[in-house]
Amino acid sequence: MFKIEELEIKDFKSHANSNIKFEDGINVILGRNGAGKSSILEALIVALYGSKAAKVKKEDLVKSGSKAYRITLKFNFRNSEIKISRSSDGEAVLSGDFKLEGDSKITDWVEKTILPYHVFQNAIYIRQGEIESIILDDDSREKLIRRIIRIDDYEVAWQEIGKIIEHFRQEAENFRKFALQQKTVLEQLDNKKLAMSKTSEEIETLEKKIAYLKPKVEKLKKENEELEKLKNSLNEKKSKLEKLELEIAHKSEKIQKAKIESEEIQIKIFELREKVVKAKEFEKDALYYKKLEAILKEAEKLPALVERLAGLNEKRRALIEEIRRNEELKKRSEEITREIEEIEAKIQDTEKKLRGYEEIEAKTLRLLELKKELKDVDEKKIEEMKTEIQKAKEEEEKLKEYEAKVISKISSINTRGLQIKKAIEELKSAEGNCPTCGRELKEDLRKNLIKSYTEELKNLKEELEKAKNIESKLKEKVSRLKSILSRESEVNLICKKFEEMRKIEEELKKIDIEAIKKLKNDFESLKNERNRLNGSLKEIKSSIKLEKLEKELEDLDTSIKNLSLLESKIKELMKNEGFESLEELKKKFEELKNTFIQWIELKGSEKALEEFKNKLEALKSEITKMDAELKDLIDKASEIKREISEISAAYDEKKHITLSQELKRAEEEILRAEEKRENLKSSLEALKKDVEYLEGQLAKLRDYERKADIIERKVIPELSRTREKFRSYKNIVIEVALGEVEKIASKIFEELTDGKYTGVVLKKVEERKEKIKLFVLYQGEERDVNFLSGGELIALAIAFRLALTTFLVKGQVPLLILDEPTPFLDEERRRKLVEIISTYLRKIPQVIIVTHDDELKEAADKIIKVDFSGGSSRVSYVEA
Repeated sequence: MFKIEELEIKDFKSHANSNIKFEDGINVILGRNGAGKSSILEALIVALYGSKAAKVKKEDLVKSGSKAYRITLKFNFRNSEIKISRSSDGEAVLSGDFKLEGDSKITDWVEKTILPYHVFQNAIYIRQGEIESIILDDDSREKLIRRIIRIDDYEVAWQEIGKIIEHFRQEAENFRKFALQQKTVLEQLDNKKLAMSKTSEEIETLEKKIAYLKPKVEKLKKENEELEKLKNSLNEKKSKLEKLELEIAHKSEKIQKAKIESEEIQIKIFELREKVVKAKEFEKDALYYKKLEAILKEAEKLPALVERLAGLNEKRRALIEEIRRNEELKKRSEEITREIEEIEAKIQDTEKKLRGYEEIEAKTLRLLELKKELKDVDEKKIEEMKTEIQKAKEEEEKLKEYEAKVISKISSINTRGLQIKKAIEELKSAEGNCPTCGRELKEDLRKNLIKSYTEELKNLKEELEKAKNIESKLKEKVSRLKSILSRESEVNLICKKFEEMRKIEEELKKIDIEAIKKLKNDFESLKNERNRLNGSLKEIKSSIKLEKLEKELEDLDTSIKNLSLLESKIKELMKNEGFESLEELKKKFEELKNTFIQWIELKGSEKALEEFKNKLEALKSEITKMDAELKDLIDKASEIKREISEISAAYDEKKHITLSQELKRAEEEILRAEEKRENLKSSLEALKKDVEYLEGQLAKLRDYERKADIIERKVIPELSRTREKFRSYKNIVIEVALGEVEKIASKIFEELTDGKYTGVVLKKVEERKEKIKLFVLYQGEERDVNFLSGGELIALAIAFRLALTTFLVKGQVPLLILDEPTPFLDEERRRKLVEIISTYLRKIPQVIIVTHDDELKEAADKIIKVDFSGGSSRVSYVEA
């Protein structure tokens, strides 16, 4: 058996997160159009057969604003619990007694083990309008039959095989046309082979010519290479000689310049010797000048030093005065601290006495607040309000009991009214026995019963109006009482506040408020004085900088001491050199200045003299070296001239030119022969490929001729026989299927009509074209379906549709899904459908009905309500 237990939907179409639990029996999914009911069925199909079964793109199934959907289906199959989970990102898992992964693997298992998809779609799942189409007209009914038992598949197969036969005929014709080209290809093949033979002969002639020319060229090359070596050697020697001659000229010029520079250096050395003598004469006075310059530099600091010392001494006096003032402030801060400590002790003592004051003050304020709120309320008024509420409660209880009785009566009247209406409808259409009393139904009895029921309906209507008026008045009274009872919490709050007010008044009578107020004022005065003294103390402490001032005085004394020592040191330096004043020192310094300047100018002469002496020695050494190098270059040039003379005697330039020209002509002739040979070889290769291609084409053309023979003699006759079999199979399938469906439908229809009709007949009738028509058996005679009443028509439609389902399932139907079965049905047919669902369909283990029609709730074992709110479908459960 196959039973669906639970379906979990996340981010699928209009469902954000829905969990639907199914039970055995009739499960009704109820909701307005657009609420998301059909999306539940789509999710069920996708869970079983994958997203391709929905016939839309995966992304179109994902809820707007979400990334991916996930569907999880739990079901029982052959007493095993199985769960299938699929998501739009490709994840698919089946788990139970075994495990499968992957969309296609799971779908294959469902198709092979549970039900093929076409059986589920055509047998289990009854679409909207299908029941109505069975009773609508012959064409609609025939379309449904053809779709469900797949008659048209055989017709389509017959047509497709016809197309295949025509394709093979065309293919054979094309093969014959290609085969006619064999003669042309044979002629082309012979021509290509002849051209290959001629090309091979030309290549052989050229190779003989190349073999003759190559030794000749090698001999000419050897002779030419020997002459080329002599020529290159001669040019090389001439080039070397030119370079040597240039080096000799350059070296001679360089030696001449070095000799001139040597004479100039000797003159400079003489001048520097005179300057060295003068520098020694000025050296003593110049060194004394340098010593005085250092002393003068220090002595010029004296005026500023004396002035700075005077300023520092003045600052020291002011600093001593500031330190004295800070010591007085420190003494005053100690006095204030003692005063604050005394006041703090008084504050602590007063604070102990005032600890209950804040509570008294809060109670006084609360009393004033309560008196203001309850100014219009006294104990008498409170009692009146409490009494009014108690009476309202008692009256409401009585009215509720009376209202329940009235509602019960209205329900009884409605039920009786429906029973009478049903009885009238049955009497109008009944034949034979009376459907209400079982007696023989004569026309007078029918009329009397209908009249009696009509009178009773009229009386019931009057009773119903009276009961509804009473109900309306009761509701008005209950509404008035609820208005009174709504003030109950307000009255309770007033009572509590009134009791609180009386309690505070009693507590305050026992306390001396004035004495506490005076104590409070004294307490505030002490706090203010403490705050004032703390402010003064803070201000004084911020002014005291005693430690900083003492440190400044210490630093200042150190600076004065250091400056005094520096002044003494400078005066001592001047005195040691015999100067009593700064003016005397400056005068002597100016007298020695010119001598010092001359000494500075002559000071570097001795060093420069040594440098020039060294330079002269190096230059003389360089001239000697260059003379030796010049002699060596002249010797080398003489040797190269001798070698050039010997090579010129052995080399013949005219002979070299003639030999080169002859070699060039021979090489060009070989090159032309080789180029022509390669071209001929390429042509030969192309001819070989052409021959291979033509031989291949010839083989293909012969194969085409063979294939054409096979198609015409074997393939087309075999396909034609198969095609005719499909046409005969179609007729057999129709006969078998219609017979089986007729048998099952007859049994169900007889049961649904309590044996009034004994069967259903399906016939193929020839009118303008062959049609399948439906008849019913009534008292042994075939009657057209138009003979049936509205309720009987719906019973026939259900019987016929269940027969089609049973035929496809090949046994007991485990599950039936009805998608919106009522939209096209009138009131009578809807009632009959509800009756059939409530009775006959309970034979099917599990039925799922999707509807917007509240009438179907009467047949339900479980009601699943679907609403759309907040941008998503929401699922809830209603008691059946």
